[in-house]
Amino acid sequence: MISVDLSGKRTLITGAASGIGLASAELFARNGARVAMNDLPRNPNLATEVARLKAAGLDVIA
Repeated sequence: MISVDLSGKRTLITGAASGIGLASAELFARNGARVAMNDLPRNPNLATEVARLKAAGLDVIA
């Protein structure tokens, strides 16, 4: 896994409810970035994944 200090950085990840977008959002957040996650309006997975990452102590929003 890649480990880069992203503290103080902000990112916007599109397609973040699943797949590569979700993996990217989690990786950026685990490396210290504040992550804004975005996906299609009707994708119910986004809220679920944001809640899961927040519960893990990561700094994410939808």
